[in-house]
Amino acid sequence: VPAEDLVPGDIVLLDAGDAVSADLRLIEASGLAADESALTGESVATDKNTQPVGPDARLGEQVSMLFKGSSVTRGSGVGVVVGTGLATELGRMTQLVLEADAGRSPLERELARLSVQLIWATLAVAAAIAAVGLIGGRDPILMLQSAIALAVAAIPEGLPIVVTLALARGMWRMARQNALIERLSAVETLGATTVILTDKTGTLTENRMTVRRLCMPSGEIEMAADADPAPFRPARDGQAESLLRIAVLCNDAQLDRAGDGGSGDPMEV
Repeated sequence: VPAEDLVPGDIVLLDAGDAVSADLRLIEASGLAADESALTGESVATDKNTQPVGPDARLGEQVSMLFKGSSVTRGSGVGVVVGTGLATELGRMTQLVLEADAGRSPLERELARLSVQLIWATLAVAAAIAAVGLIGGRDPILMLQSAIALAVAAIPEGLPIVVTLALARGMWRMARQNALIERLSAVETLGATTVILTDKTGTLTENRMTVRRLCMPSGEIEMAADADPAPFRPARDGQAESLLRIAVLCNDAQLDRAGDGGSGDPMEV
């Protein structure tokens, strides 16, 4: 059912491979599990049931709920729509991202502090020179013009250009190390970083499992690497063919035609 056709109170039937189009409260569940990696970052499917949870339960612990943006990996269930559009957890995250303040990088903060210091120092020097000239009996108009000219000349107009060139060179050097940086200011931010906390799933790994070896009574068969375009051919004794046939038939996953991804239980995919 398209997401735009759902409203709170609708009853939704779910089966393995279905994409969840709204936030649902489960009223029936049979061996149900959902892939919520888009919301929680956890690649392992979450088992679902109809038992209520506490009011302070985190999103990943709300086992009686299905959320928009997730998909059913196995089992079946029935749910009641409780949120659509921006009223869903995915919509709330979208709002938080749109409203989030990107903040200023350490370089931007330092440049702002330097600019304030330069402005006050320039004003002080210009005022001192004007005062000395006035005390010496110079023309007030001339001294005022001299002070303004000095203040304008003391401001380093070329500073932004120099900073941009330095950051561009840093971005170029990072690209040579296979690190792509979207914003120039991120180059300096990365250099000022002391600790990085990261979840490896999907960041340091590909967030998918691959069959590498078939173990049978007749022996083991090593599978070709992803980069090898040659297709796998089952052994002539038929054991590998039987093993693969069983794995395919006892399987609820669906493969994408365009690539090697799919929907369903990660093990079955």
